[in-house]
Amino acid sequence: MIRPLLALATLLVSCTVFAAPAGKDHVDKRLVPAQINFVSPKTPQDIPEVYIDGYIHRPTVEAFRKRGFLNDRQVGFVYFNSHGGDLIAAMELGQLIRERGYSTRIGVWNGPHTNPSSGFCESACPFAFAGGVFRLMDGESKMGVHQFFKASGVAGDTDIATGQITSTLLANHLSNLGIDLRLLEVASKAGPADMNYLTPLESYELDLVNAGSLTATWTIRGEHGLVYLMGEQTKITGTGRIGMSCNAQGGVSMGAFYKAWYDTSVLGLMDKLSLIVDNKRFPVRNGKIGPNLKNGFSYITFDPTPEQLAAFRGGRTVGFSYEKEATDLKAQFTIDVNDSREMIDSFAQFCSGARPSFAEKI
Repeated sequence: MIRPLLALATLLVSCTVFAAPAGKDHVDKRLVPAQINFVSPKTPQDIPEVYIDGYIHRPTVEAFRKRGFLNDRQVGFVYFNSHGGDLIAAMELGQLIRERGYSTRIGVWNGPHTNPSSGFCESACPFAFAGGVFRLMDGESKMGVHQFFKASGVAGDTDIATGQITSTLLANHLSNLGIDLRLLEVASKAGPADMNYLTPLESYELDLVNAGSLTATWTIRGEHGLVYLMGEQTKITGTGRIGMSCNAQGGVSMGAFYKAWYDTSVLGLMDKLSLIVDNKRFPVRNGKIGPNLKNGFSYITFDPTPEQLAAFRGGRTVGFSYEKEATDLKAQFTIDVNDSREMIDSFAQFCSGARPSFAEKI
């Protein structure tokens, strides 16, 4: 149902910058069609970058569809510097960015071997920006939203229907990308000729920016006769997992799993390992490093000491660090516990032999 709505809305509505009528010789730079610059990685450490600068419209989408591939890279960025464009094209671009696995930022390309400078992402642009897996925003760049409107500015009999269709499209688009629908309410507070600029914090609270981190999950799983608790969180540096299972001695065994965007096998070279709880490191001296990657993850199994387990059960963030003695080689990951502390504590009690019944606890 969404695609027919999309086709109909394409004929009816656009979300552009609100520009006053201009003379024949005047060109509003905000309406200049977007230039797209694809920057390919030159070294194994580089990541693909795409810079979109200008008015987002159908050719913008088609250019990205043709060339916007990560290939064998785990991370890539699309940088926006745009004052708006066609709303439907922006939503399609955002969906394509998510499908291809790119992340998004705001910025202007300044040439090779230089850092991007701050930029703008306004009007229709945030709905393309929302497609990034990871969405970052610096304090100098501007993120602006306002009411969508017909590019012609001429009212017609179809306006109410058009508004309803477009509102439905926007709500579905944001919901599918994991963005808070309150963004539409914020946008509605600024008229077509105005702009409501969001701070990085406001953008974060609306999930439009996620600061390079997806929400952590904690689940109890079972496979091959093993029942275990697993915490997992994907960040821009990679995906970290920490698992907890019961052992035959009535205690707990743990595993740390990490898949970075770089060659994860280098973690097998590390010889200084630590469990991290609330930024405090607890050395792991009995860890066994897996000889091979498991589904792309480097893994280590160990039995936590009583001190480590007690800290883990009460932590707000947990993780693992890897270091190579006498070198600068190091890596780490952390996972937010969020509201799963009671699940972690209960599982540890279960491993120690506690078996309360419903009758006792309800």
